[in-house]
Amino acid sequence: MDLWLSLPKPEIEPERREVFQILEGEEQISLKADEILGKTGKEVSAFISENDIANFYHSGLLDKLEKASRKGVNVQLLTNYSPKTCFFVEKTKLKKAKYSKMNAEDIPTFIIADNEQLLLLIRKENGKKKVAALWTNYDAFIKTMKTLFNELWNNND
Repeated sequence: MDLWLSLPKPEIEPERREVFQILEGEEQISLKADEILGKTGKEVSAFISENDIANFYHSGLLDKLEKASRKGVNVQLLTNYSPKTCFFVEKTKLKKAKYSKMNAEDIPTFIIADNEQLLLLIRKENGKKKVAALWTNYDAFIKTMKTLFNELWNNND
């Protein structure tokens, strides 16, 4: 009996449940972004639109990206080119920050963390109205947005 009990038990990883969560309002979105950045260990890819960059700066999220970068997380920040975005990007002092040469004005803000979580901001009426966001860990959706990010990133070289 002791021999039987000493045999290694097979390790069964629980299947990851893929979910979508809708967040409404700046506060909920900021809290979720904060949570995501706090758990990130390897990589953050963030496309931040001109409409959102000031909010990200004032809420401290750009600082959190900078701190994550200093801790060894590979942080890539991409935004469309404008005087406003230039101002905030220069303030962050991130090593990997680029301006999209493609017309990216219609692309919503999104953050991908460790290729496991995605936060996609949804603004009504060009950013002037109510804001909501979609958070997901759904693998196919994350891969799609990561492909978009990589295309935008690589088209700047």
